[in-house]
Amino acid sequence: MRVLLEERIMNQYDTRQLFEEVIKLFDDFNAKQFFAQEYLCKISKDVINLKSLNHKKMKKDLTFRTVLKRDQCLNYVVDFEKKIEFLKSQLTDDEMIVYTYSLEERELDKIIRNRLNKSPHKYYQIKKSCYLKIALLFRLVPSIEENSCLEITQMI
Repeated sequence: MRVLLEERIMNQYDTRQLFEEVIKLFDDFNAKQFFAQEYLCKISKDVINLKSLNHKKMKKDLTFRTVLKRDQCLNYVVDFEKKIEFLKSQLTDDEMIVYTYSLEERELDKIIRNRLNKSPHKYYQIKKSCYLKIALLFRLVPSIEENSCLEITQMI
């Protein structure tokens, strides 16, 4: 079911920190996506078959390290994209607009708000719901249950 998160749930999270964490996540993704492509260009075709090299030589081999870095970047990018595809199936239409224009296109809030034709309060509610779904999926913030438990233990 695609719905906005309830305000009582969203109020448990710091908006500024939430927005910063999600923006940082997407900045890291964009960098790793670029580096994965860059590593592909550095590797020569005849070095792809690394099984013939002995293990000690592979540890010192710059090409081998480049291949490992490339694989790590590619794995991160593929995993990230799978999670985003799932996330997109869970976003409301308004959240999808916020996701597309806020995170992918990096447009200003004022422009996105006008695109949605929403009041400032409603727009930030939609944006926070979208960003919180992302943060929960990528475990940038404690889950709703964990957050509730933390609040209870702080009261005691």
